[in-house]
Amino acid sequence: MKQNKMFDQCVANVATEEMAEVSLNVDIANRISDILKDRNMTQRKFAELMGKRESEISRWLTGSHGFTTSTLAKISAVLGTPVIEVKKEHEEAKVLKTKTLSHMDAVLHP
Repeated sequence: MKQNKMFDQCVANVATEEMAEVSLNVDIANRISDILKDRNMTQRKFAELMGKRESEISRWLTGSHGFTTSTLAKISAVLGTPVIEVKKEHEEAKVLKTKTLSHMDAVLHP
């Protein structure tokens, strides 16, 4: 693929957190698209189930849309599968962390 110097310069000037945000948005859009394909669901049907216009769903699937947690939860509910998953701590680790923080608080603030 032919490199475009102007494009490369523009990308080089984008902040790391902005690149990470764009990458995450594209990953989410691709995940939604994959789920729709797996379910043989059209964008039109998905839009209807979401109560959105098809044009909005189309914009979502370009990867340029920043999703709220509320929207992600609704998408997951409508599609019947998680769109994203957050790694959760084991319950034992949470208890240990809570006990450690309580102990530190007692030591620092007798």
